[in-house]
Amino acid sequence: MSSHRILQGALLLLSTVSLAALADSTGTPKSIGAFTAAQAASGRVAVESSCGICHLKSLRGRAGEPDESPAFDELPRKFQDFIKTGYVPPLVGEEFMAKWKGKTVVQLAENLGSAGKSFPTAGMDDKTYLEIAAYVLQMNGARAGDQELTATSLLTVGEALGTPKKLAAR
Repeated sequence: MSSHRILQGALLLLSTVSLAALADSTGTPKSIGAFTAAQAASGRVAVESSCGICHLKSLRGRAGEPDESPAFDELPRKFQDFIKTGYVPPLVGEEFMAKWKGKTVVQLAENLGSAGKSFPTAGMDDKTYLEIAAYVLQMNGARAGDQELTATSLLTVGEALGTPKKLAAR
């Protein structure tokens, strides 16, 4: 048998074992645990004191609906001027996943940081934006794990939510 065939067989075996390790007892893929529960909890506090003003505490974003609280015209003038149309993209759900599933969790944190720097909140730093990203992942159904989300994480948002890489890249 050629060394090429042996290598192919070994890779096939490893990928099968890896996929099995990522499934629960029913065979359903489970999340990889891209963040810790403590990170998501800290992220929730940060969202509720800052991001939730525009994205709402539910993270469903703003579409200019009358039930949005606080109402658009109750937001501070600088927020209204920044938002302009009343629309703020959701950080949960299908629209969010369509945009973010193939991007890394670090890209998500960096984007949250860029947006957050438009409205500096005391105590916000790169660590906080990673925590907010962890909370956003949790709100989208990802489960916490043992490893912290770091600035060097290579997981995509889709992978963190248990979506296989081929689907996450679409």
